[in-house]
Amino acid sequence: MRNAVPDFCRDHTVPEKEVDRDEKETEEEEEEEEKEENEKEDEVEKEGKKDEEERKRNEKRTTRTKRRGRRTVTATKDKDGKEDGKIIVK
Repeated sequence: MRNAVPDFCRDHTVPEKEVDRDEKETEEEEEEEEKEENEKEDEVEKEGKKDEEERKRNEKRTTRTKRRGRRTVTATKDKDGKEDGKIIVK
């Protein structure tokens, strides 16, 4: 049967052991890539959740401004009842 294969093909055949190693290496690389992609997706989801929480917190805020002579007082009040006052002098 060996004579049935042309010489150029016989020289370029790859032993089965090397093929198995290559397959294992590619499988390991694919698994590593999948893990990295999953980690990136998890980070994006976490950032999205933080943005949503911040947006909800900002929606709950009410702002009021008062003039006191030359000073402008801006107070933001959360619906929780916490007040954050800033004095702006103009």
